[in-house]
Amino acid sequence: MAEQRITVLGEGVARAQPRGLDLQLVVRTRAQTAGEALDLAAARNRVLQDILRERGIAETAWHTIIASVNADRRWFEGRQEEALVAYVATGGLTVALEDPAMAGPLMAEAAARVDAQINGPTWRIELSDPAWMAARRQAVAEARHPASD
Repeated sequence: MAEQRITVLGEGVARAQPRGLDLQLVVRTRAQTAGEALDLAAARNRVLQDILRERGIAETAWHTIIASVNADRRWFEGRQEEALVAYVATGGLTVALEDPAMAGPLMAEAAARVDAQINGPTWRIELSDPAWMAARRQAVAEARHPASD
């Protein structure tokens, strides 16, 4: 006989003070060739890195999250065919900031200088924060109630 299981879920919520935040800064470029698109994206990515250095953000606080190139194809109804119209290259970094006050100016400058797409902020809570344990305890207590019925 197969082992039978019942899964019970619980939810716990606790307040915590973030220790910092993470931002993703992404640039996209279009060009007629894949090489040109990649070169343009790499140049914008270098500007992003320059912005981070100018703001005193340590190189250990950021890393590459994406470097890609894709063909942009479109369907042309009149010709009844799909055709290549350009190449799109994407480059991006994730940046860990300890001081949340740095986020706004950094986002504004990245958008202004290289038309960066900004994802975040994502607030960081350390695993050692007591809020994690409080939330886990709440979740277990909530899950036990229907499990014991």
